[in-house]
Amino acid sequence: MDRPNPLGGLVTEGPTAIEAGFGSFVARVAVPIRHGMTLGELALLFNTSRFVGADPDNPSRRALDSDDVRVARLKRWRREMAWEDTRLPWVPPSPNVPSPTSALAYVGTCLLEATNASEGRGTTTPFELVGAPWADARLAREMNRREPNALLGDEATRRKKKWRNRFPRGSSSTRDTHTRWTRSMNARPAPACVWREAHFTPSWGKEKDVPCVGAAALFSRRDDDDYSPITERASVASRALFFEGVEVLLALKKLYPREFQWREGPVPKPPVPKPAPEFVSRPDTRRSRVERASARARVLASPTKRWRSSRDAPHPLKKEGAADYLPIRPRFIDLLTGSPGLRLAMDGAADPEQRRLAVEREGEKWEKQLLAFEKSRRDALLYD
Repeated sequence: MDRPNPLGGLVTEGPTAIEAGFGSFVARVAVPIRHGMTLGELALLFNTSRFVGADPDNPSRRALDSDDVRVARLKRWRREMAWEDTRLPWVPPSPNVPSPTSALAYVGTCLLEATNASEGRGTTTPFELVGAPWADARLAREMNRREPNALLGDEATRRKKKWRNRFPRGSSSTRDTHTRWTRSMNARPAPACVWREAHFTPSWGKEKDVPCVGAAALFSRRDDDDYSPITERASVASRALFFEGVEVLLALKKLYPREFQWREGPVPKPPVPKPAPEFVSRPDTRRSRVERASARARVLASPTKRWRSSRDAPHPLKKEGAADYLPIRPRFIDLLTGSPGLRLAMDGAADPEQRRLAVEREGEKWEKQLLAFEKSRRDALLYD
């Protein structure tokens, strides 16, 4: 049974590729953080050979038959719809996403989870607040001073071409939607949100009971003269939410270079050595014959995974000549983005302008990945 995407189905954002050694629970499959698909469409996409063949938990590498994956389609849902247009009640998928606005903000400000700054967890508006004990009012001013969508480059042109080519045999309603979308994209670019100074004290999380200063994101309406709910929905769909989070990282790095730090990722658990099978060891006379037979059956039926040894291909995060197991802690931002590209771009230049240029070059790589992803998902889309 399908469910609508609370962010709409028009825009895709964020890095897609996952480099070797950077796959984790937060980057399991090669889809962007904002994929613009419903749950049913994702199910169809994940059942294709591109994803099934890359799934390490599927040793058969075979997809299910089309008859085994059936989606009960939504009625009257369109890709340009915001969540409010569905008139459905919001059921929080997480305690940290209590509202549709939190879902919008999460696309970008989730990157702050990989830093020592607060992303608003422990407040009533998580991911809509950013700040830190060492930040001040300059953060909000810096975010509002920048040029709108400065990191996007030719984003609007690419989106218009993608939308124009998506429905070659569209109905009259699709053509009308395309006209409204093109008119909205031809208008002056609007930032994803505006920021105001904020003071907050999280009740739990990284900065529990510590007063923080920062900025609050306000997703305000566009102030166009020909405003209507239709153009408002199109403007929401066209906002670059992920790049807004990158802008927050750039602002923190620029204003607080000494205080700003990256968090380390989780420590990999060392392999637990398995006991030798009981049928080759000395019999345990303290247990009955039935218990020993049951234990032998469990050993024979349990899956066996060979741990990486020195004879295997070297792991990307393992140093040459190191021991069989080395608990290396990659930066959490590398796990969120699937590669160290963003972190190296931000840490590789001391000058803010050079740092921005390096991040823009990284953003161009993301755009190429998004184009490939949008091409691969085309056959899985169910709605106009």
